[in-house]
Amino acid sequence: MHRVAHVLFELGYLEWLTAGAVVLIIVYQLLIPLAIGLADNYDYSRIMGPLGLEYTASSRDERYFNYFNPAIC
Repeated sequence: MHRVAHVLFELGYLEWLTAGAVVLIIVYQLLIPLAIGLADNYDYSRIMGPLGLEYTASSRDERYFNYFNPAIC
């Protein structure tokens, strides 16, 4: 244990900066919700109808021309 603490205190500025950047990237990847977008080329409506599914968007523009809907879960 003493040896590990000794090595941590010997790290220089660049090593601490690199470790901090890695930690920030990991936190960003794990904790920030992703925004999921999906392009609709009219194939989905052919599949959704027989399955009893419907769009949440009410207008045609929202369904087919705004390809990005952020998913906040």
